[in-house]
Amino acid sequence: FIPDLANHAHAPNLTRKLIERGFSDEEIEKILFRNWMRIFEEIL
Repeated sequence: FIPDLANHAHAPNLTRKLIERGFSDEEIEKILFRNWMRIFEEIL
């Protein structure tokens, strides 16, 4: 359990941490959007 990610309202915390750790915009997009889309498409 990660308190800073307790629910969807905390999603900006993840984005902020990825930026702080040097992830590029493209990498962040892959993590936050493309990966979710892949999972979503697999479920449907």
